[in-house]
Amino acid sequence: MNPDKLLHIEAACLNPQDAILFRLYLEGVEIHEMIYLKSISLDPVNRILKISNASGRTRELTVSAKCVALYQKALHQAYYISETRTEMIPLMKSAFLLKASIYDYKALEGNLEDMDAVILRTIDRRLHDLSQIHSYPELTYLPSGLQMLQQTV
Repeated sequence: MNPDKLLHIEAACLNPQDAILFRLYLEGVEIHEMIYLKSISLDPVNRILKISNASGRTRELTVSAKCVALYQKALHQAYYISETRTEMIPLMKSAFLLKASIYDYKALEGNLEDMDAVILRTIDRRLHDLSQIHSYPELTYLPSGLQMLQQTV
């Protein structure tokens, strides 16, 4: 993945919910870790992000001031601006950073007890839509283990 291209896409995002995906990825957070981030995961004063995964393993990461600002905007985003449908879609209230829309819930109605699947589907759909908008098909294959160089952040 080209870090400059990801930074360009991040800057062009209409939604903090989308921009934070790229910012976190560029700062070393894996896609599968993003689904567990909550409002309490970030210490904005010290810029420390506590990251956990499905198995409960945790780590801490110092993030940039830009990441803190985007994180807080994403936490408070109540409507998702659809770039493909030109509408504002309500986001479900949640303590989690990444929030699913009503459409995401409806798509997995029979499987709502597995919130991980709902959020992963949300991330996948958003990356797919953004890959089409920005003509960058590689976004749909954003590798979950790759960490970008800190100097590009």
